[in-house]
Amino acid sequence: RIFGAMVHFARGTVRNPSEVSLRHATDGALAIFREGLERRGVRLVLDVPDDLPQIVAVQADVEQLLLNLISNARDATGPEDEVVIRATSSGNAIELMVQDTGCGMTREHLSKIQEPFFTTKQDGHGLGLAICRSIVAQLRGQFHIESAPGAGTCVRAVLPIPEGGVA
Repeated sequence: RIFGAMVHFARGTVRNPSEVSLRHATDGALAIFREGLERRGVRLVLDVPDDLPQIVAVQADVEQLLLNLISNARDATGPEDEVVIRATSSGNAIELMVQDTGCGMTREHLSKIQEPFFTTKQDGHGLGLAICRSIVAQLRGQFHIESAPGAGTCVRAVLPIPEGGVA
């Protein structure tokens, strides 16, 4: 399912930006991952308020962004670890953060991780974070990754809120 969505994204399917609720998109992504995280003994912390301003985006892109980030966090964590999904708004932007307390990455991997086809996963394809970066760039946002071995990873996407609200 995730790979199929990536193929659609890569092909540039019909682009119809509209109002997107980050909470709604997060709930959709968690419908896929929540049970698996719980089964693995990973604690999920969700802090994405319902009343966040909406962003203007393609709904499928925002869902793909969340699917990729949550999938990576899931793959990096195990029993007793934690995945935090948090969104806050300030001024003219929403900051989406997906953070885990999993294995983390070395500096060397961190410097390469956003390159297409680079992966640290045995069954990985190396497109997930490249697609995330592309989605955030299309939204004129910013994308940041911090990580350290044994300390987990924190991914932040800063997404602009349309001036004067959504048209």
